[in-house]
Amino acid sequence: MKTHPSIPCINAYDVAVKYATDVAQKKIAAGKLVRLACKRFLRDLKTGHLRGLEFRKEEAQNAVNFFGLLRHTKGEYGGQNFALLPWQVFCIANLFGWYLASGARRFREGHIEVARGNGKSTLMAGVGLYMLAADGEPGADVYSAAVDKDQARIVFDEACHMRNSNPGLAARIAVSGGAKPNNLHIIETNSKFEVLAREDKSQDGLNIHCALVDELHAHKTRDMWDVLSEGAKKRTRSLILAITTAGFDRQGICWKQREFGERILTGAIQESDGDHVFIYVACIDKEGEQWDERNWIKANPSLGVSIKVEEIRFAASKAKNEPSSLNSFLRKHMNVWTSSEMRLILPDKWAACNAAGPTADPRKLRADAIAALEGRTAAGGLDLGSTDDLSAFALFFPPMKDKIGRRVAQGQVIGGQPTKALVGHSPQCACRACENMRRTAGVTKQQIVEEYIEKPADPRWHLLVWYWCPDKVISERVKKSRVLYDQWMTMGFIQPTPGTSVDYSFIRARINELRRKFNIVEIGFDEWGSKQLIGELEKDGLKVKLVRQGFKTLNAPTKTLVGLITSKKLEHYGDPVLEWMSGNVEADTDAAGNIKPDKALSREKIDGIAAAIDALSVIEETPGMASGGLTSVYERRGITFI
Repeated sequence: MKTHPSIPCINAYDVAVKYATDVAQKKIAAGKLVRLACKRFLRDLKTGHLRGLEFRKEEAQNAVNFFGLLRHTKGEYGGQNFALLPWQVFCIANLFGWYLASGARRFREGHIEVARGNGKSTLMAGVGLYMLAADGEPGADVYSAAVDKDQARIVFDEACHMRNSNPGLAARIAVSGGAKPNNLHIIETNSKFEVLAREDKSQDGLNIHCALVDELHAHKTRDMWDVLSEGAKKRTRSLILAITTAGFDRQGICWKQREFGERILTGAIQESDGDHVFIYVACIDKEGEQWDERNWIKANPSLGVSIKVEEIRFAASKAKNEPSSLNSFLRKHMNVWTSSEMRLILPDKWAACNAAGPTADPRKLRADAIAALEGRTAAGGLDLGSTDDLSAFALFFPPMKDKIGRRVAQGQVIGGQPTKALVGHSPQCACRACENMRRTAGVTKQQIVEEYIEKPADPRWHLLVWYWCPDKVISERVKKSRVLYDQWMTMGFIQPTPGTSVDYSFIRARINELRRKFNIVEIGFDEWGSKQLIGELEKDGLKVKLVRQGFKTLNAPTKTLVGLITSKKLEHYGDPVLEWMSGNVEADTDAAGNIKPDKALSREKIDGIAAAIDALSVIEETPGMASGGLTSVYERRGITFI
């Protein structure tokens, strides 16, 4: 296919080879998986013929030339011709340039992962139009497939706009569906381009030439992928192309495809077993690289063109200061798969909530804190883990107002009623003798009682947590999971209970001991597995409150905890168990933006954090408990006389 004379010609082979070479030699910053993809391409150019592979320059050039006929339809590039960037030329040349000795196209599947804003939908729309109109396939059935119609229409609508902006394509490709088209077709070749969503009932019996799967990470099951794969088997040059950003569901089809692709690139499986899959995964290589702007191009090969540095800079700043934004930033802008949708607590923010610093002995800090907080008001939170692992009880101490004392001040106050005048003098007599008599008779002594700050206000929120674990389990956890249960037990942070399951009598005894030391107003608890212990604590006279573990109940205290950590208003005294748990917490979110910790998504135990959130739930629902007035008593009232 020849390009229009006004369109600069891109030599597909030369650009693809140069890009691959520059990446392989680290002249272009790229992540490990992109480097491996480039090395694979260069290696196959040299030795692929031994496996029956052939790179057809003309086929690659035809596909690249076709993109030159298309126009961007949105944003600052709207109306301009689609000039493929080097990384895009590399992908298109690979997808359409490689063939088998049999004449079939080599790559039947493509998996491209790049960060958001790198022109995924535009590239896919171009591929769809090429497969519909220029690939030479009779009866080419092309589909834009996604989890729902709206998502699937993104690529389809872009293809419609591109078709409309090119008179030649508009003349050849007919459109149907009225104001909201749902079909592009070419009558002469009996080819069509349509939208396909998961809920469509007409998925069986498909004869697919090209299926474009947008945001594969959103597919919770592999059902649609399997349907597309089956429908594409009937053709020798079919292509199923997924272009997506990273996700967090590692049980889904997207992660499985990425994982399989990585095994291909790293040589973990034989080359011939992966010869049918093209892989291009652009991402940073390790956590921490996201804060260095020089690494951003690794996940954003279109950086400076379709996505601006300023946009990522803004998102990075937000992620640094809002822990709940970090995982979203990693996925959308660094193309990193996270273990959940949201990481709740950042390590550096947590570390900053230990005023004594990382070198202080947490055992001494804890002992001093217990002594200093004696008599203080606190809310409790109880999280009972499975009987063969950790259970936790947390006490959260809200800020304390000034503690006011009273003392007697030195001095007198002159007052009283005037006495009678001297005998023979009138009541209004103003002589010195009468004035002296009145003054002396009117003297009354009063004590001046002065209020003062006996104990200054404490603006911090203090958190103490106690843990229990069966002694038989401790050694197993250390051996199997390499968690420092044994060290934490020696330090006194974890109390072992006899046997292979937690003995709740130990927890009950400890809580009753703590109630004599602190003013525990109420204990919030997770209903799971706690019925017996909670009943016993109620008999002991403790007030308890069920904290349901849904978004509605946990959203507010979870956000409060994150806010306290971020603003450094929390003090946790370097508790090593809690530090470990804080790094394990992953959060889940609903459509309304509510968040809560998710034990299923979290990497390891989070019982201490869960107990703390239950305690915060009590505080938030107890009137006045969190309103730590911090102004001076003198500013509020002045001196009081009694």
